[in-house]
Amino acid sequence: HIEEYLSSDRDRRNWEASNALPFHTDTADLVLMLCIRSAPFGGLSQLASARTAHDLMLAEAPDLLAELYRPFPQAPGRAIAGRPWTEIPVFAVAANGDFAMRHVRWHVEKSQRNTNAPRLTARQIEAMDTLDEILGRPGIALDMDMQAGDLQLFHNSEIVHARTEFTGTPSGLGRLLLRIWLSFAESPELTADYQQLFGATAAGSFRGGVWPTGFIPPRLGLPVHGGSPSRAENERISGSTSPKITAM
Repeated sequence: HIEEYLSSDRDRRNWEASNALPFHTDTADLVLMLCIRSAPFGGLSQLASARTAHDLMLAEAPDLLAELYRPFPQAPGRAIAGRPWTEIPVFAVAANGDFAMRHVRWHVEKSQRNTNAPRLTARQIEAMDTLDEILGRPGIALDMDMQAGDLQLFHNSEIVHARTEFTGTPSGLGRLLLRIWLSFAESPELTADYQQLFGATAAGSFRGGVWPTGFIPPRLGLPVHGGSPSRAENERISGSTSPKITAM
């Protein structure tokens, strides 16, 4: 769940604090959020088109857009192939033409605490600044005042999301959302850069999410089906003591 507190303490994860949460993407193909409790003031959910931001950069700053197609170091908060950082471009186009965006600026900045991670260049920082400026322009994002019972579902490779600053009540009951990360059969193919973080890159496969160190979800990389799992899939995951993974 996503429960936010009236604090901007650096030790809290970004989505737990009450300060504004910048535009970003998650580690999933679909993001579903259910509002249980809204904030009394502020806390608007914001959605923006990744393709719109991309095309505006292409028109206004193509040289900086080219920077965003190059790998950026990121520290997602868990070990990736034995190290605390990986490299993924902000924009990527797979061999079949599928488009994807991965933008979590605080993960990029956090990577710089690791002395072995590549250093950000001035051009990379300028490119991220330009992208964030475009996403923050009036008319780019859709603002949603989510109330209790409202449900939000969006395509994570095509939509970036953010949240405005909010205030709550003295009782300490802050804004509360339930979040689910999902895989779906029509998800895009991802480039090889995504393999370490998402666990699989094939279109329409189970991938993404967060799992314990050393654990591999039994369906990771398998095709997503609309119905029940096939006999082969059941045989593959039989003997596992973990629950069947239907959403990540």
